[in-house]
Amino acid sequence: MTVAPSARTASGAGSRPGAAAGSSSTPGPFPPGAPGRAAPGPRSRARAGDPRTPPAARRVAAVLLVAGLLAAGTGLTARQLQGTLGGAGRLVLDEGRPWVAPAAPPGQGTQRRVVTLVTAPGLDLALLHRLAATDPTWQSLLQGAAAGLMTAHTGGYYGREAAYLTLGAGARAVSGPTAGWVLPGDQVLAPGTAASLFDRWWPGPSGTPPGAEPALAGSPAPASGTEGVRGSPERNGGAQAAGGPEAGVEAAGDGAAGGAAASTGLPGLPPVVHWGGHALQRANQDLDHPVPLGSLAAALHAAGLKVAALGNADLPSGPWASARPGAALLAADGRGRVDLGLVDGRALEPDPSFPGGWRTRWDTVLDAWALARRQAALVVVEEGDLARLEDLAPLLPAGTLETARWEAARRLGRALAVMRAGLGPEDRLILLNPAPGSEARATGETLMPVITWGAGSGLLASPSTRRAGVVANTDLAPMIAAHLAAPPHPAWVGRPWLVVPGEGPPGAEALAGLHRLDAGLVVNYQRRAAFIRLFVGAGLVLTAGPLLGLWRRSRRLGRWVQPLLALAAFPLANLLLPAWPAGPGWSWWSGTPSVLLAALLAVALAALARRLAGSTLGAFGAVGFWTAVVTVADALAGAWLAQLTPFGYSPIGGARFYGIGNEYMGVLIGSAAVAAAAWAEMRRRAAAAAPGHRRRPGWQPARPPMPGQPPAGRSGRPSAGAAAVWLADPKRLATWWRLPAALGVPLTLGAVAAVLASPRLGSNFGGALSAAVAACGPALASALAARRQRLRRRAAAGFLLLGAPVAAGLLMALWDRQLGAGATHVLATWEQVESVGPGALADVVVRKIGMNLRLMRYTNWSYLFVMLVFAYAFVIYRRAAVVRRLERSAPEAVRGLAAVAAGSLAALLLNDSGIVAAATTLVYGATLLLALAAGLESPGTAPLSAGPPETGAAPRPALPAGSQGPAASGRGQAPGSRGVAPDPGR
Repeated sequence: MTVAPSARTASGAGSRPGAAAGSSSTPGPFPPGAPGRAAPGPRSRARAGDPRTPPAARRVAAVLLVAGLLAAGTGLTARQLQGTLGGAGRLVLDEGRPWVAPAAPPGQGTQRRVVTLVTAPGLDLALLHRLAATDPTWQSLLQGAAAGLMTAHTGGYYGREAAYLTLGAGARAVSGPTAGWVLPGDQVLAPGTAASLFDRWWPGPSGTPPGAEPALAGSPAPASGTEGVRGSPERNGGAQAAGGPEAGVEAAGDGAAGGAAASTGLPGLPPVVHWGGHALQRANQDLDHPVPLGSLAAALHAAGLKVAALGNADLPSGPWASARPGAALLAADGRGRVDLGLVDGRALEPDPSFPGGWRTRWDTVLDAWALARRQAALVVVEEGDLARLEDLAPLLPAGTLETARWEAARRLGRALAVMRAGLGPEDRLILLNPAPGSEARATGETLMPVITWGAGSGLLASPSTRRAGVVANTDLAPMIAAHLAAPPHPAWVGRPWLVVPGEGPPGAEALAGLHRLDAGLVVNYQRRAAFIRLFVGAGLVLTAGPLLGLWRRSRRLGRWVQPLLALAAFPLANLLLPAWPAGPGWSWWSGTPSVLLAALLAVALAALARRLAGSTLGAFGAVGFWTAVVTVADALAGAWLAQLTPFGYSPIGGARFYGIGNEYMGVLIGSAAVAAAAWAEMRRRAAAAAPGHRRRPGWQPARPPMPGQPPAGRSGRPSAGAAAVWLADPKRLATWWRLPAALGVPLTLGAVAAVLASPRLGSNFGGALSAAVAACGPALASALAARRQRLRRRAAAGFLLLGAPVAAGLLMALWDRQLGAGATHVLATWEQVESVGPGALADVVVRKIGMNLRLMRYTNWSYLFVMLVFAYAFVIYRRAAVVRRLERSAPEAVRGLAAVAAGSLAALLLNDSGIVAAATTLVYGATLLLALAAGLESPGTAPLSAGPPETGAAPRPALPAGSQGPAASGRGQAPGSRGVAPDPGR
């Protein structure tokens, strides 16, 4: 006795002993027509008036509606964040004016340009914000200024000396014990002056000393007992004049240059020599990238220009005595020589009321500045007082420290006002903090303030960062060289800055927006580790649980499906987290509360996907689709969520500033592959249910098809497949939306590769290559798994695997070249290879491999990646029957799993942080594979997407309750396939 297909029972090949015949109360049985279970499809239920499962169209519409709402919310969040921050942090592509003044037209004389760079270690955004609100001098200064946040990354430790060397080299450098060995050229040592001895011991490039420079006329002789003591004001005798600094600041001006000698006793500015420069050169040779120390000064020398260094941050006396010659480190050339300078004790004066006993004598420094700008094109001035206070901060009471910082900042403002008044039409004035202090480093506050005058007001930006209000410290050397018409060094990778308009009035409002942006970035940086530990720990537990159940052949595997779905939804929950406020007033919830919120949001998204899709594959497809939609929508809206989410890139980290980072590159590839696989499986079932698609009752393929391989025909050879038929029919081409299921995963991942390759969206070179490899994954897996496949077909699959990423890379390079000055780091690397040679490319490859190996050793992502790979291997090799059932019942899902595996492997090999991208990619494949395997091995689950029955299938007889089906001993294996021996333990 047989029953109609609409009355089939659930006790088919996948039922367990004791299951009630005809039971239809399961939440979603196997799709009709699929081996394992038979149940009425959604259309049959809709016609019968069953309200439990809506039609497939309604499910798809519901998923699309949620995706639309998420995309709209992403856009609204981006607009709200941009308005709150006053435009700071927004993506900048084709706007802004160059900071560098344009070159003079041919035939016209060029006007002399001078750049004054004032460094103020210890100056932070909070202090600037207070000054902008209360101090009239600073309020006037900020009205015509351009402000921003500058990265402070170096080649190693965030030390102040390393930051100065980085600014002067245009590349991330490291420092060493000899960084403080700086002497004024007119200091008299036993055998002669410091400059003459330096030139004799370290000759110039020609191999002969450039000439001994005698002590300048009128240079003070060292006092008894102070010979060679760096930074000792006593050694300069009467070089210091009496009088307070305030009078000097007010009296000095542009016209003070003529009276510099009379007012300060300075006969001229001697050279400065750095005796430890060669030791620093050797220390930087061990880095994985070229570091041309002193290349900024060398470039200016090549253009016939001079460099001057003024001031210091020394603590001359006391138990805390130290030499901190930052200005000299920045202004020195490759040999360690500065053309002009005043870096010794003559720039200091004693002040018992100031912590440390010494402070900058601004009257002398300003007179020296007026004298130096007549001869030098670049004048580096070190403020010094705030730096000394930063060094003494652990020793001082909080009230004393803040009072001294406030007074030092006010004196700095008055000195800047004098310098600004003396600027020429094309001169530039820059104020910056080169490096964070120890406490700021510990909390992640490593974005330092930078303000410029002479280039207009607004927010600073750079092609290196593409973010309004964020620039890189490696941009400074190329920018100054370009403004002064000096040739660039081939090893420079930075770009000159831009000035973009803010969305509010200049001055205090721009600083307030930068302060809020910095607070949000710091909060996100501080909670990043907690989120990663939670995700990795949850991934390890939720992967080990189903694996243990599969190994023990547990009957309760179905309970793991929902937690696995929540794990797949966690990256989406993290991406939505920046919609909630973050800043100084919300610091209380940035830790544990925000982690709990993200976890609850992931659980809610998983429950919603399960409710709308009604099956495991459909739920994973919905989560993957939502994740891909929000990721792409965020990239279109300016990647606001990407830079403020715990899983995204952080400007504080400095590895990436725009586009789609490696974490969400892997998320996008994995989620898109799973979503496409779910759609393709639904499309395949819809095509199988079409009236023109009928099969003889009981028809089965001759042998199990492998992933990505069409079923074999009568001759035993693979047929042409639906894709070839679709491409050969012009009428089918006209209805492109009716894509065959076999093209769903490759075309979707091809679109993902285009998004990642776009310089305006993803800007991820390694991600574009990984997505291209993932698109070829199903074809490659099919070619490798086929037993009788011809060598020609395997060679074609291998050629496709190699050709697709090469094509994606060429596409991104050509695309990037169209942007010109706004091109990404890809074109910058290519230009560096053209100027330096193939060695530059080898350095990039070695650096990326080294970073990937370091991450593999120390990051928590390695544990998750190993566990996910083990999950794939265990299911494929230890539960091969499950894989064969999936190949028959859901071949498109298997295609998606193969694509995820290929993309994960490519991400591991083609990215500098490949272990992170590989883990986030493989999360979607491993969770889906385990969930499907759990559904096939446990009763009462719906692992596959619901769809209409395949017409023409033979009806099966109903079995009495408690009976065991013919395939029960084979663990629910499909009829016609090879049997599996029953488990003796059951």
